[in-house]
Amino acid sequence: MEKNWVPERIKGERLNLRPIDWENIVEDARKVVNWAKDEEVREALKYFSFFQDEVALGRQLRFFFRMIESRNDQIFIAETPSGEFIGTCGLHDLDWFNESLRVGIIIFNKNYWRKGYGREIVGLLLRFAFEVLRMNKVYLTVRADNSLAIHIYQHLGFQKEGILRQEYKVRAGHYVDLLRMSILRKEWKKWR
Repeated sequence: MEKNWVPERIKGERLNLRPIDWENIVEDARKVVNWAKDEEVREALKYFSFFQDEVALGRQLRFFFRMIESRNDQIFIAETPSGEFIGTCGLHDLDWFNESLRVGIIIFNKNYWRKGYGREIVGLLLRFAFEVLRMNKVYLTVRADNSLAIHIYQHLGFQKEGILRQEYKVRAGHYVDLLRMSILRKEWKKWR
């Protein structure tokens, strides 16, 4: 399937976003799985549904297959200019009529935590969404108790839209609220 809207690469100051593709899919999936098996990473990121089951290469490959074949989703590998794996990010649920999409990000490589890489990744996705894809709105969901991430998203210009009550089931068997946040193109232009 042709996705003519997917760039060859999105370049940042300290990292690049490379779309997953058929050529690199197995290697990329292995990188994700290897980091996802690290106990410190699993503990820190346990609230992602990805970690609620055993992390397996086949499962990760199936997810990447679906993303490559999807017309309205794209996963990118975040990496340093020298090719060191940082994590994954994505553009999801592209709604071409309403000009909106959802972003998501996971930094698997713990060597890049709390160093501003997440902020840079989201900034690159916003620039691409608003300048290239000409979207009007970009949104995301974040656990309502994740104050660090919420602060970062607000710093990038996202506004709180509302709480999705008990939206996410966590491994412990209870549900958590998600906060939906968004930024409009006109807000992003002012923020920049």
